[in-house]
Amino acid sequence: MRRLVHNPKKFIFFSIVTFILASILHNAVYALTQVEEPFFFTIAIVTALSIPVVLIYSIFLKIRKDNDSSAS
Repeated sequence: MRRLVHNPKKFIFFSIVTFILASILHNAVYALTQVEEPFFFTIAIVTALSIPVVLIYSIFLKIRKDNDSSAS
């Protein structure tokens, strides 16, 4: 979690790339086999949902850090 706190932009970038690749792979597997597979779909959904969570968490930590430094 500490790495995520120090560089949320990098994490969000990799999450977006993972989401796009998982979506493409999900669609490719469906196009080739005509079978709905849950693996790449689940990866795409989880990474898409993690982006706003990381943004909110980063903003929360920044606000908390600013409040702690102004109180001292």
